[in-house]
Amino acid sequence: MSAAGCGQIAELLAEDSDQRDEASRWAVALSDPNYYTAFRSVFRNPTFGSQFWNPQERDAMARVNRLHMRSGTLGTASMGFALPLVLDPDIKLINAGQSNPWRELSTIKLTTSNTYNSVTSSGATAAWLGEGVVSSDNTPVLGQLQIPVYKMASWLFGSYESVGWESNGNDGDVAFASQISGLLADAKDRLEEATFSTGATGTTFPTGLLTAVSTASDITLGLGAWVGYGAGSIAAVKEAVAPRFRLGAGSKTAWVA
Repeated sequence: MSAAGCGQIAELLAEDSDQRDEASRWAVALSDPNYYTAFRSVFRNPTFGSQFWNPQERDAMARVNRLHMRSGTLGTASMGFALPLVLDPDIKLINAGQSNPWRELSTIKLTTSNTYNSVTSSGATAAWLGEGVVSSDNTPVLGQLQIPVYKMASWLFGSYESVGWESNGNDGDVAFASQISGLLADAKDRLEEATFSTGATGTTFPTGLLTAVSTASDITLGLGAWVGYGAGSIAAVKEAVAPRFRLGAGSKTAWVA
């Protein structure tokens, strides 16, 4: 598109709603992949390129020409054709991202209720007995574990322009929908990482691990700055982990910072 054409669209975007509608129609028409391929044919062969247009490319060119005549102020550079508006539909995430190890380190349970209910026990006991001595009752004491279930949601929508349309096969689909799964996965990980780590005790979201254990499981390592910590401090952290959860079958231990 000529400089005058670009300036015209910029002016339309800055004006009232009717003119913004005109600018949006320009954006849709110029970003149509069929218009892009039609323009490319003419660019390669200004004299005979239009003879090789397919019906979709002719329709796309006609839409642009109608807008061209209505605006009346667009320049006539580029052989009189407005340059295509080339849009890259791939969404680049620019947030800081996350390191979310919690599901990998956790035991995942499925439920159809609003709570997950389980049974806990400190275990049975055993003792050495002399010959002919009656064994005591070592039945384990059972407890109840109830974990509330919370709902997570993310609502996304897209206009026709952002969702895209199917091209004539030369350039594939401009599809916002194909990228939704990646956007949702990123949003889910960021929310879980923050909540599962330090989420406050509440009634509408899970309690974070560090919040749940509070300072009851804290251990003090050395004195002064971090430079004072050595191998003994690392060993102390490992020793603070109960033997059942160190290297036993099915245990999941990890350093999480």
